[in-house]
Amino acid sequence: MVAAALFQAPLARLAGWQGERYGIFITGRTGSLKTSVTQALLAIYGAGFLQDEFLLKLGEGATRNAIMGYATQAHDLPFFLDNFKANTGDGGRGLVNLIHNLLEGGDRERMLANSDVRESRPIHCWPVFTGEDVPANDPATVARVLVVPFEWPHGADNPRLTAAQAAAAHLSAVGRAWLDWLASAAGREVAVEAGRQFPEVRRRQVAALRSLRGDMINPLRVATNLATNALTWWALTQHPQLGPLAVHYAAEHAAGLARVAEEMAERTCQALEAIRFLDALRGLLAAGRCVLVPRGQEAPATPERVIGWEAEDGSAYLTPALARAAVDAVLGADGLNGISNQALYRQMESLGWLASHDTDRRTRKLRAGPLTGNVLHLTAAALRGTGEESAEEIS
Repeated sequence: MVAAALFQAPLARLAGWQGERYGIFITGRTGSLKTSVTQALLAIYGAGFLQDEFLLKLGEGATRNAIMGYATQAHDLPFFLDNFKANTGDGGRGLVNLIHNLLEGGDRERMLANSDVRESRPIHCWPVFTGEDVPANDPATVARVLVVPFEWPHGADNPRLTAAQAAAAHLSAVGRAWLDWLASAAGREVAVEAGRQFPEVRRRQVAALRSLRGDMINPLRVATNLATNALTWWALTQHPQLGPLAVHYAAEHAAGLARVAEEMAERTCQALEAIRFLDALRGLLAAGRCVLVPRGQEAPATPERVIGWEAEDGSAYLTPALARAAVDAVLGADGLNGISNQALYRQMESLGWLASHDTDRRTRKLRAGPLTGNVLHLTAAALRGTGEESAEEIS
C-alpha cells in the first residue's frame, strides 16, 4: 500500500482528490530497513532518491521552515521525510504541526520588511514519513496519516531490496510509464472512473472500520485515505504494461490495507483525550493512588487520595478538579493536549460514559453532607473499560 500511495500522488488531481491528501507513516525499529525500502520505492521517480545525502531528516539538519519550503516545490509528488524521533528537533509537537501544515494548506504567511504580507505558497505534495513511532496524543493528526508497521529481522539480508537497489537506474521507467499513461486519454478516463467509484468504496471502508471499533475516532477521514489508496491500485491494474503486475499483487495489497485499517482503528481510539483520561484514571484507581468512597461511608484514613464516591450500581461521582489533577500528574502537562474540561466531557458524553448530568451542563450538582458541588457522574462501564472478557486477572 506504500507503493499505491506513491502512484496516487500524480493520479489524485485527475481523480478529483486534491482535497483528500494524506500521509504515509512507516514505523519500525532502527535497522528494520524501512528507510532503504522507501528509497527504493521512490526510485520510480528517479534514482536520486536512493542517495542518502538527499534525505531530509526530521529534526536533524532540516528545520520545519526549510521542510515547508521544499514541500511547496513537490507538486503532486511524494515528499519523503526520514527518521522522526521524539527526542530531536521539535519532537512530537513539531511533527503534529508539520503534518497539519503539509496536509491542510500551504506555507505560512509572513510580514515583509515593507509591512506587506508575503503570499503563502500552496502545498500539493503527498508526505511519506519514517520513524520508530507516531505521536499518539492527537487523534486529528493520527487520522491524517496511514500508519504502516514495517519490520525486517535485524541484520538479515533482503534479496528483493538488493535487486531493486541494483536496478535503480531503470526504476524510473516505471514512473515514466505511469505518468505518460495518466497524460493520455485512456489514463484520464480511468482516473475519472476511480473518482466516480470513490463514494461507494469509502462507504464500505467506513462500515469495515466501525465493525472493528464502534468507538473509532474520525472513521470518515481514515476511510477516505483507505478508499483512495484502494482505488489507486485498481487504476494501476488498468495500465497496459503495469496492470498485469498490479493484478498479481492485488490480493496482497488488499490484505495490507485490511491490516492498516485495524492499526488505524486502534490508534485513533487511543489518541482521543477522553480515552486517555479514563485509561489513566482506571490505572490510578487500580493502583490505589486514587480512591472512590462508597456512598454513605466515611472517608478512609488517607483522604487526600479520595477523588469521589462510588454508587451501588457501580457508577462514580468524581470531583472534577481532583480527578483532572490526578490524571494530569500522571500524563503530564501536555498529556491531554490542554483540552478544556467541557470539551473532555463532551467526548465522554458522545461515547456514552456520562451516567447523568444537569440539563444545562455535563456535570450535575450533588450534595455531600453539608456541602453542595458539581460532580462528574460516570457510568460503571466507563470505569471498567472494555475487553473485560479477555482481560487477565491479577491475583
